[in-house]
Amino acid sequence: MRKLFGILASLIASASLQAAAPPKYVAVGNYATNTTYVSKGGNDTTAAIGRIDLPFLTISNAVQASLAPAEVKVAPGLYNESVILKNGVNLNMPSGVIVSQSVVGLAVLFDNGSNVTNSVFGNPKIIHTGDGSAADGINLTGASDVTVNSADIQTFATAGSGVQTASGSNAKLKFYGRVRSRGLGCQISGAVFYFNGDSYGTNDYGIIVSESGSSNYITGSVGADLNSAVHIGGGFVMIENAVLISFDNSFGWAVEHSGGSGLVKDSVLISAREEAIGKYGGTLLTLSGCMLTAGTNVSVSIDNDGTGSHGEIQIQTPCWANKPPNPAMNITSGSLIVSNTTTWKNPQVFKSVHDLTNIVARTNGNTWFPAGAASYSTLTTNAIGATGYTNNQTINQTAYVTATAVAFTVKDRSQATLYVSPVLTATISVNLQPGWAITAASGLAGPVLPW
Repeated sequence: MRKLFGILASLIASASLQAAAPPKYVAVGNYATNTTYVSKGGNDTTAAIGRIDLPFLTISNAVQASLAPAEVKVAPGLYNESVILKNGVNLNMPSGVIVSQSVVGLAVLFDNGSNVTNSVFGNPKIIHTGDGSAADGINLTGASDVTVNSADIQTFATAGSGVQTASGSNAKLKFYGRVRSRGLGCQISGAVFYFNGDSYGTNDYGIIVSESGSSNYITGSVGADLNSAVHIGGGFVMIENAVLISFDNSFGWAVEHSGGSGLVKDSVLISAREEAIGKYGGTLLTLSGCMLTAGTNVSVSIDNDGTGSHGEIQIQTPCWANKPPNPAMNITSGSLIVSNTTTWKNPQVFKSVHDLTNIVARTNGNTWFPAGAASYSTLTTNAIGATGYTNNQTINQTAYVTATAVAFTVKDRSQATLYVSPVLTATISVNLQPGWAITAASGLAGPVLPW
């Protein structure tokens, strides 16, 4: 019996020793995970990796002490520091975590030129309160691959950015969350950028992509107080399901295009004073299913503001605008629905640079082309005169009679007279069903277009 009690005591003592000294690494499958804890009640000197009861005091020391693959779990609180990101070390920072610092020229989170692959997640606030050059929330200068999932970034520097990647860095950045910057919202150079969230620049662009060779995606809402909401200056940028607003009272477009190419799809583009789109460079800018709202200081919705080649615009599916586009733009296909304008009453014809077909923007409440209808023209061959015009289309057309003090006659398919107008005193429109014709005295002119 005494021997049995001895064996039991030995087993209990062994178990106690194991419980008092947990292993540094915990095996998960074929990998070893390294969890490091950070708390405002922690101590960088006594902290131990894997010990929730012995946390670090600072995020930066916890990151540097961790061995990849690792995760640093941060408890809620205000941490006044900058953090150098480390390859393979992820940051888990839930709501209530605030990482803030004010050192000019030093971002809150940065890769220090190294190549970092990791993620930052959990909805933290990342705040830079300094006012000076490169006072950024996140700055990547190396060929890093970083995912920021659910973060709220705020920067106070007029010369800083909420998010920035360096020219030639070849970085990859996925960002989900919110950016509020006193300077520029997101400044992307030499990177592959995926943005899903809300970016706002007070003294500069909401988002600028400015280097060739990159492919970028933007969805969500982007705004700017001074300058354009989004500036496409290089590479390829796809904007989808987005709201882009420039609140600038003197200069700034919803989309500014000076280099590279872009696709804007199912989005709303609004400018307070300027055109919805200002295109003065780059190659092709494609629009699909967008609403373009130009501001109070201009008469067109799309404008060429450069002296050189401004490239081309292709409209894949009908878009809506409150003002006509600049007639000098090269519209390669599609149609633009224009309404609510008093300075542009008749459709504008564009000449395609590819197939030389007439591409028409329409006005005042007309909908897009009916199924199967082709593009149409408002050239002089469709003018109404003494020889008359017959609707040979399979859909209804509207004849816009623009002369004054001239009467006209409308006839049906059998050439029976349906209507003889009194002498005109104003511009009117006449609906022509298929096969109907309109004839007027010599000199009367007006375009004809489908409903």
